Amino acid sequence: MLQKLVSDSPFHALSVHRALASVHNQLPAPVGWDVRPHWESRSSTGYVGLKNMGSTCYMNSLLQVMFTNNSIREHILNDLHFDGQDVEELRNNVAFQLKKLFYSLKHSQKKFLVPTDLTFALKDEHGNPMSLVQQQDAQEFLQQLADGFATSRSSASSDVIAGKPTAAQSATHADQVYIIHKTIGD
Repeated sequence: MLQKLVSDSPFHALSVHRALASVHNQLPAPVGWDVRPHWESRSSTGYVGLKNMGSTCYMNSLLQVMFTNNSIREHILNDLHFDGQDVEELRNNVAFQLKKLFYSLKHSQKKFLVPTDLTFALKDEHGNPMSLVQQQDAQEFLQQLADGFATSRSSASSDVIAGKPTAAQSATHADQVYIIHKTIGD
């Protein structure tokens, strides 16, 4: 009967939709089935979480510590620039993915984020994306992140001279030292 009522009139379809939505929003959701957007919104604390994608709690903890450090967060958000790189280079660029994640943590209205782009950019010793099921120490991950960060920052420079570090490579080392120093404390 409803189908017949709404099939010939967009006005009636919209009226029925609004009426059903109003009733639906007043009903309690069955346990485990509440997918209403307000449950997925940013925490009242103002922070956005990171979803554990397997055995990535060590990574999420370290990233949250780094993000809550104003010096690191502002350095990554404001001092890193990625001009002249194509989409594929940026997809594999750890520094860019970290900046993108920090930007999302700062501005997202979601309850949590899934850092898949960063884990894709972080490569193991064989060039494969980081394993989501292999547990690591936070210190091991910090070193992997710092190495990936340094590699991605130096690859952003096109004026690499064999045997001599360029200004960009020196800045990369400074970035790496700065982030590690600020993460573990002064």
